[in-house]
Amino acid sequence: MPYAGDLHEGLEVTITKIKSTMVSCGSVSLEEFRSSARLTLVSAQSFEESHANVVVRDISTIVG
Repeated sequence: MPYAGDLHEGLEVTITKIKSTMVSCGSVSLEEFRSSARLTLVSAQSFEESHANVVVRDISTIVG
């Protein structure tokens, strides 16, 4: 399993992204977001073109 970083930092970023997505969808509450959100699968090419930033670090270089 690759090391992706500190849990606190990762969780904080994830929560911020969820809140941003909620606002983009016009939702003001989690309940409203759950009822109106739609999951859309995209190709690897679309993901790459969206400039999504996913950083995964190799734990062996950190633990040593």
